[in-house]
Amino acid sequence: MIQASLNNLLSLGWLGSLKSFLSFKIKNDLSDPSQPKLSKLFSWYNGDFKLEGQTVIDFINKYASVKIPENANVDYLDYNWNLNE
Repeated sequence: MIQASLNNLLSLGWLGSLKSFLSFKIKNDLSDPSQPKLSKLFSWYNGDFKLEGQTVIDFINKYASVKIPENANVDYLDYNWNLNE
């Protein structure tokens, strides 16, 4: 289960990596919190970030330095498949 894996990764010290990922503008553009542009991974694995009944925005707000309003107009950035090569 990905949720359990995500919790395990965070408990093993991946929190810094998650915070870096969220602040890396090419992956997640939070410069306008009312219209955030998130990694496509948050769309594809939406349910896996909804830990304990939270929304994806709740999850991001736990770890990002910029807080996104719950009613934000979320858009998803195109995934760069070249990263897999």
